[in-house]
Amino acid sequence: MVEDHEDLTFDELYVWNYGQIKLGRLSERVHLHITNITYVSSHGTLDFSDTKWVGIYPALNASDISLGQIMYKEFLGIQAYNTSVSLLGSINLGPNVKDSYKPHSKVIV
Repeated sequence: MVEDHEDLTFDELYVWNYGQIKLGRLSERVHLHITNITYVSSHGTLDFSDTKWVGIYPALNASDISLGQIMYKEFLGIQAYNTSVSLLGSINLGPNVKDSYKPHSKVIV
């Protein structure tokens, strides 16, 4: 089986208050690159619960990376070098994630 690989890049990303960014079934695997300032308020949500595998990669020396609520399906990875990443909210499985996924879910920071 061949999986699609998608790359998304944000130079600046702001999600205020209870705002939400939801990634639909774009592909099985998504790489989210952050090149500069990213602020997701503690009540703001990045919803990746329809995508199996999500990697978040702040660029080398990217500044001010703050992430609020994060929902994922099976795998969530955050990898940063020389960059501070603040988790303001929580990381949870999406509300529609099947019970069969739960024992196999992983978060790697």
